[in-house]
Amino acid sequence: MADRQAETKTVTRKENKEIMEEFSKKSYAKKSFSLISLRLFVVFVLLVLAAIVGAMIGFGVIGDGDMLDVLKPSTWSHVFDIMDGTQDK
Repeated sequence: MADRQAETKTVTRKENKEIMEEFSKKSYAKKSFSLISLRLFVVFVLLVLAAIVGAMIGFGVIGDGDMLDVLKPSTWSHVFDIMDGTQDK
């Protein structure tokens, strides 16, 4: 235990503070980038889920269709045909 205390006393407070500042700057940049990336990914996933749920509610509850018909490609091709003017309602 005495050896351990002798080892810790060899580093001054100023040196210890400089080491901790340098370490915290490097690790903060890595942490910051990963946290921002994670947050952007979570926001993107929530946005996609909200759009899907909103389309399902709009098509199934407000409209007269089945909620799961929103997920069919034929429904979307029909919607895009109406938007392009290729097909009437």
